[in-house]
Amino acid sequence: MNVRSGGEDQRNLAEAAAVRLVDLGRFDIKFYLMDEKKRKKEKKSKEKERLRDIGSRNLDSFKEISKDDYFSKNNEFSTWLKEEKGTFFSELTSEAARELFLSFVKLWNKQKLDSRYYEGIARAPRTGHHWKIRN
Repeated sequence: MNVRSGGEDQRNLAEAAAVRLVDLGRFDIKFYLMDEKKRKKEKKSKEKERLRDIGSRNLDSFKEISKDDYFSKNNEFSTWLKEEKGTFFSELTSEAARELFLSFVKLWNKQKLDSRYYEGIARAPRTGHHWKIRN
C-alpha cells in the first residue's frame, strides 16, 4: 500500500509543479504582451516621425538610386558609414564597401535616411587618421 500512495504523491507533486509552470507561463506572457504593446507604440511613433520628415522634404526632387550611383553618392555613403556603422570608408575593402552600399541604397530608396542625405552632403569623413602636416 505504501508504494501506491507514494506513487500518487509523486503524481500529485508533478501535477502541482506543472500547474506552477503554467502559471509562470501566463505571467511571462502577460509581460511579453505588455512589452509587445510598447514596441508597437514606439514603432508607430517612429513611423509617424519618418512620415513627418518625408513630408518636410520636397518629394518631387527625390530620385531612387541604384548600385550604379556608387561614385555619385559617395559623400552621403561615407557619412552614413561613419555615423551609422562607426567605420570610415578608407577602412573597408572594395567588396565590403560595395556590399554596404547596397544596404545604403535600400535605405535611401525606402526614404529611411535623414533629410540631409537627400539634400546632399558636400564633404564626408574619409579616414580616421589624424594627419600631422607642418608648414
